[in-house]
Amino acid sequence: MGTDGVLGGSRADGFEVSVSSLTLGTLYEAILAFSACEQFNTFWPTVCKNARWIMPFRRICILIHGKSGEFELIGRFEKGKFSEPTKELYTGCNARLSKILQQKKTAWFVRPWENPEALDDPLCQWLFHDEPELLFFLPISVKDRKIGGLLLAMGTISEKDQTMVTALGSVYALHIGMTYISLLDAQERREQEKQLQEAHRQLIESEKMAALGQLIAGVAHEINTPLGVIRASIGNIESFLSETLQQLPTLFQTLSSDQLEIFFKLLQTAQESPQNLTEREERKRKRAFIAQLESEEIEDADTVADTLVDMGIYETIEPFLSLFQLNNPLILQSAYNLSALQKNSQYINTAVERSSKVVFALKKFAHHDQTGDMIPADIVDGIETVLTLYQHQLKQGIELTTHFEKLLPCLCYPDELNQVWTNLIHNGIQAMDHQGSLKIEVSQQETFIEVKIIDSGRGIPEDIKSRIFEPFFTTKPAGEGSGLGLDICKKIIDKHQGTIEVDSIPGRTEFRVTLPGLSPETVEK
Repeated sequence: MGTDGVLGGSRADGFEVSVSSLTLGTLYEAILAFSACEQFNTFWPTVCKNARWIMPFRRICILIHGKSGEFELIGRFEKGKFSEPTKELYTGCNARLSKILQQKKTAWFVRPWENPEALDDPLCQWLFHDEPELLFFLPISVKDRKIGGLLLAMGTISEKDQTMVTALGSVYALHIGMTYISLLDAQERREQEKQLQEAHRQLIESEKMAALGQLIAGVAHEINTPLGVIRASIGNIESFLSETLQQLPTLFQTLSSDQLEIFFKLLQTAQESPQNLTEREERKRKRAFIAQLESEEIEDADTVADTLVDMGIYETIEPFLSLFQLNNPLILQSAYNLSALQKNSQYINTAVERSSKVVFALKKFAHHDQTGDMIPADIVDGIETVLTLYQHQLKQGIELTTHFEKLLPCLCYPDELNQVWTNLIHNGIQAMDHQGSLKIEVSQQETFIEVKIIDSGRGIPEDIKSRIFEPFFTTKPAGEGSGLGLDICKKIIDKHQGTIEVDSIPGRTEFRVTLPGLSPETVEK
């Protein structure tokens, strides 16, 4: 296949796109190829290499918004080879390129080399050295975040094929943007992890074991929870993408060029929608949409109205009524799936913002709400893991007794519960001054699991017992405890819809935790 061909074409100029499952399958495979990249040094070459299977370019260059606000040349691609930028090739955008790159939408330029400004810098000279008939600008953005764009020098293609290249390229660029943001986020997380590792090392050396144990668990959770959100969002993106790519060939065959333009306008409106409405406002908007849709004799008006509001369409739907009057459910379903891709990218951004706050959380000893999915787990496994970590301290003069009944799995957040066991065991060791007896019992009750952690320490005075779960309350000397340990424990247990209680007299303190258990029937299912 030549560089100007698509799906088997080899002509130097001109090509014809066939709307088929093969076309969309090729697009899907091209997107999957660069989505799997973990580093930028493989990402951009893969983007260019696979773009030639869906867009008939002679050469391509990539420009990205830099930190200074100027466009930075990332690389160029020609005849199957990707090249890094050089100072000789690129020193900044001239007025012509800057105007093109400011476009918010895809744009076509005929015989761009004829413009007097076109050849006044080396990059333009490289782009237009063989006088291509067309220049195609493909912007890269996610939601309102502008990332940059691709400039593709092309031969002659028909207006019909330009429309198809625009459609395919827009989907391609959307996923370039989302993957680009994910890679940037991964870099930031690696930098944050390095900072956290250094912070952990200093805390360990300070011998403040109680605060350190709490902070390690909290920091690990604060990093892992956003990662879980990102993984879930990527899974949703893959699901929506798979379904959409199956639907698009049929959809494109049924819509005219004017209808396609309205379709993409609908997508753009959904992407630019403001924040979600309240439930009351949504109901009001749905009723208004239903009345309008029914007046236009559009089938299944309730479902159409619900979907539009879910997509974030809150204003007028007048421009899109001609699409809905086709009464083709594939149109709205495809639009919904594509808008969902954007929403999941927003979830990824939100998750990354949360992880970036971990360093601040370390300094302020603040606790953040967590999100994630509950999974069936063995409570005893978590406790034994914590005991293994404390094995050295337990050997120094503490008699450990355990009684673990065979349990049914518990639907829980196991990492968070491990933080509870860490805090309670560590507090017990400190309360005994590392000398005494520690007893841990785990039993299966009828509807719940009960965990008891009993130490032989000095006990908790009656006058402060009611305050021990308050945040920042501590009886430890200044600098030795943050007062967050038991507060975090209670919040985690409350999140599990369980209970945590304490009974204490001098020589015996018992923390009792109960967690809802799974029934045998549920476990079997």
